[in-house]
Amino acid sequence: MITVILISIISFIPPGLANEALLWDDKAYINNALIASGRARSNEVWGPHAEERQPLFWWLITGLFMLGLPNWIVRVVSPIFGIITVATVYVFVSRILEDPWSGFLSSLPMAFSSFFISTTSDILTDTMGAALAAAYMLSLYMGLKRENRYMLWASGPLLALAIIGRDQNLILIPVTVVFLIWRSALRLRSKISLIAGFLLLFLAVLLMLPIEGLLQTASNILTPLVMNSLFLPLLLLVTGLNAILVTYPYSRIMDDESGSKGLSRVGFDLGLGAALSIVFLYPYFMDNYRLGQEYQIAGRGILSRPISHFIMAKTIGIGAELPRPERWMWWLQHTIQLTTIPILLLAFMGALMMLRERRRLGSLLILWAGFSTAYVIFFTHLEARFLISALPPLFILAGYAISKVTRWRPIIGVSLLTVTTIF
Repeated sequence: MITVILISIISFIPPGLANEALLWDDKAYINNALIASGRARSNEVWGPHAEERQPLFWWLITGLFMLGLPNWIVRVVSPIFGIITVATVYVFVSRILEDPWSGFLSSLPMAFSSFFISTTSDILTDTMGAALAAAYMLSLYMGLKRENRYMLWASGPLLALAIIGRDQNLILIPVTVVFLIWRSALRLRSKISLIAGFLLLFLAVLLMLPIEGLLQTASNILTPLVMNSLFLPLLLLVTGLNAILVTYPYSRIMDDESGSKGLSRVGFDLGLGAALSIVFLYPYFMDNYRLGQEYQIAGRGILSRPISHFIMAKTIGIGAELPRPERWMWWLQHTIQLTTIPILLLAFMGALMMLRERRRLGSLLILWAGFSTAYVIFFTHLEARFLISALPPLFILAGYAISKVTRWRPIIGVSLLTVTTIF
């Protein structure tokens, strides 16, 4: 782990320190934090500032400024999250195979990925969202695999922070639903029926409504509920009661009576995680509602930010004027180019190996990589940084393949590692 972190520091920190915030959106994040922290007035900053930006990143920078840290600290925030992402990939694979060397083989190509390094060195980056999404997936999987209640509790807040950091991570919700159905105790036929029904319903809704229309409908329904003065007290009450239940022997009594080992306990733990996620999302909802009420953005209600971002992607985003097939082809070409052919082929091999060995993690990683990539191709405008969200599962799958091949034929495994690191 220490070696992985040191290599990541060498790869990510120097390019980040050299960043002069030349990009338009880089300036916006810095200016938001300067104004919110009181270091500058809105008429004193150079360049843009707008509160509709993904809030968690500049909220964090604001906090750092309020602690008295120098302005240059903004240059290392994204690289630090890049280091966290690589470390999470290491932990994923090393815990699966119970072999730190395999984790090292998986994380090394990501630490040297030219695409990941260049994107992580920018101030405007999706690295924070990718790091939090990876941490959420690790927490959820390890919590379920080992019935570790603390990791299941942490998964909820991590999901909330991932969404606040990048609303693109809303795609993790259907990924989680499908994965939980697949790993349930239901019969195979029932699992397939439920998953097919869920996906068909999801696709049907997307076909009938544009995604911003779907989110606005959800926002219209949820906003009166969340903005009700009783919502927060009731939310805290439910969360507190759930916390009492998961720490009280009641869950073990339920296990004994039902004869289903661990089922009710895991259910309680997942429930507490879900309740905590809403608690963490509450300030985000309130801030979204304020922005919509002040007409700072196009969306309305507690989901105004993601609604506005989808509208922007369709109207003023890069490539918005192009026909959809051209945008899709652009993304397909750049996905192959930026993730590289060796990583994609090895990720495919890793997915087949996991499925053949009936590893449950394989289904989670395939869903994560597939949904994230599809979301980027079909719903975002043409900025390569959006693809960062799909990198962790792809590198985990690729690393799994490299580690398995290395055990079988060390020379071939080392050759694959060299190719993926240099390519």
